[in-house]
Amino acid sequence: MGTLYVVGVPPGNAEDLTLRARRILSRVPLAVAEEVGPARRLLGRCGLAVPPVPVAGVDAILAAMEAGDVALLLDGQRPGPSLPAGELIRAVLERGFPVVPVPGPSLAVTALVLSGLPADSFVCLGFLPERPDERRGLLASVAGERRTLLVLESAACLAETLAELYSAWGNRPAAVVAAWDQGPGVVWRGRLGEAFEGVRVQPEGQGCALVIGGAQQPAGRWEEARLQAEVRACLAQGLSAGQIGRHLSAGSGWSRREIYRLATRMAREDANR
Repeated sequence: MGTLYVVGVPPGNAEDLTLRARRILSRVPLAVAEEVGPARRLLGRCGLAVPPVPVAGVDAILAAMEAGDVALLLDGQRPGPSLPAGELIRAVLERGFPVVPVPGPSLAVTALVLSGLPADSFVCLGFLPERPDERRGLLASVAGERRTLLVLESAACLAETLAELYSAWGNRPAAVVAAWDQGPGVVWRGRLGEAFEGVRVQPEGQGCALVIGGAQQPAGRWEEARLQAEVRACLAQGLSAGQIGRHLSAGSGWSRREIYRLATRMAREDANR
């Protein structure tokens, strides 16, 4: 019975691959990769001959593990496994095979450090949903979050996403960190309102981490008219009364229960019109 080694690979510089990861990858007969092309290039730069195959065909990978060990390469641009990689890990655990983590560099953690923003506690949103309504709903749901926010994005969509974040969250402090071949580095640091002039889109294929400051502590309790306007805007985005309560309570000075009751009443009134 083989072991699945979950190996974190660096988001850029091959020299950031850990000694432990090199040792394991030098002796396993098979490596499974979330993206085969980048994995093949990284392994080649490290002088490792193990052939990477895509995270597909779970049954074939499980059959290979009957004969020996397998390494699952996790892209350091993500804070955790992709959906296919997660499904493979669950299947391996369900079959009773050992799973051993081999941690590696993380673009998300590196970006937090380089941003200079509070990093003792943060919220990672990962890659935003593709559907516009889902993206707007997600951004609205965390607009009142006081912890630092982290978003992952491709270089090709960087400018569009920065504009969305500015529209949803206002002119907050932010930093953009890209995964260069030589290693992660700061592309830009400033405020979201300045990003349109300061950020230059990097070549396609370079992943980026966007680190944005959390919502500021409110100066006081909102006037009821303002609260009603914010609740109506959230209802228009399709948020439920519970979601609106969680979203607005952090910055409005009103409790979740008060906002929930107001949102429920306003939704009922709209339905009866």
